Amino acid sequence: MRILHVSDHYREFGGAERYLLDVCTGLEAQGHDNVILTAPHPDNVSVQGRKEYLLQPARYLRPQWRHIQAVLETEKPDVVHLHNTHAFLHPSVMARLGHTLPTVKHVHDVRLICPTGLKVMPFRNRVCNRPLGFKCLAAGGCLPFHKLILAAWDLRASRGLDRYVAGCGFLLKELERNGIPGDRIRVLPYFTDKAPEGPAPDSDTDTLVCVGRYARMKGIPQLLDALHLLKEATWHAVLIIGDPEGRAKMRSRATHLGVESRIRFLGQVSGDDMDDHYRQCSLAVMPSMVPETFGLVGVEAMAFGRPVVAFDAGAIGEWLVDGETGFLVPRGDVQGLANAIARILEDRTLARKMGQAGRARVEARFRRAAHLEGLTAVYREAVEHHLQSRAHA
Repeated sequence: MRILHVSDHYREFGGAERYLLDVCTGLEAQGHDNVILTAPHPDNVSVQGRKEYLLQPARYLRPQWRHIQAVLETEKPDVVHLHNTHAFLHPSVMARLGHTLPTVKHVHDVRLICPTGLKVMPFRNRVCNRPLGFKCLAAGGCLPFHKLILAAWDLRASRGLDRYVAGCGFLLKELERNGIPGDRIRVLPYFTDKAPEGPAPDSDTDTLVCVGRYARMKGIPQLLDALHLLKEATWHAVLIIGDPEGRAKMRSRATHLGVESRIRFLGQVSGDDMDDHYRQCSLAVMPSMVPETFGLVGVEAMAFGRPVVAFDAGAIGEWLVDGETGFLVPRGDVQGLANAIARILEDRTLARKMGQAGRARVEARFRRAAHLEGLTAVYREAVEHHLQSRAHA
């Protein structure tokens, strides 16, 4: 099968981009061909033997569609796999693609159904359970009117595609709430290839690791507040925050709380360095205040036999089993977060048991082979649905 992947980024940028690179490698190992259509960027990767085309982000319909038509005529893909295309692919171009070829829309985050990308009411600090619509304007300052119109256009253009892939049940429910037919949505959890060789090593470092961006709702401030409550305990922390401004702000906050000397603030790290952090830590913490659409770093930590403590937001509870592979804490409960961290650090037997259970769960549910089997089945469904739709048109 020949697959045209359309994505705004084609580089190590975030979870969705890592997924694109990993899934292409896996598909090629099974004998499939991948063609990439992405925006120009100096950090774009290039893979020998893989066709890669550049496309300017959406401004005008006709030039973008003519460019895509040329790619389709040259490469003749069997199916189109849309990844993150918000503000990259013109909505009308997306609709035309869906009419032209079997098309799968991979919903990696909530931007298709929430233009703020948060699903949180900003001034109320509550998770939003409303569908995209004019009520968004009254939901506490979520977005200006023009963003609502653009988001609604994008969502409407997406509704006629052949199949949709969501990484979790949380997204499945949100897509159905926004008018995407449930019988066209397939839930395929993300996967990780990470794992230590042999049994997961024990850790006695009393170190926790947290990976996240400095963003308004990513929970790093809440984590620092929880660590402040644990000042009398023995612990160290490694916080990996990609943007320099975010690291500076969080370091200042940690200094104010009196815990800065026990925290390492790092920027982006390589995959091998991240593996070393997983091996050396006692637990991973995911304090995100937004409803996460998966949370792959937590699954990666579990692959290394590490328990995870996280706020119960979005899809986290779909892979983190409370009391078995770690602890789920009510969203925003700083004291509860501190208590859960302390319990794991103080009870090494419990930490080891949770780590073993987490690693077993990863092996059973979150490996590449099972994901690729499900994905290629979705491609075949899309082709069949497209043929049937055209036959009845």
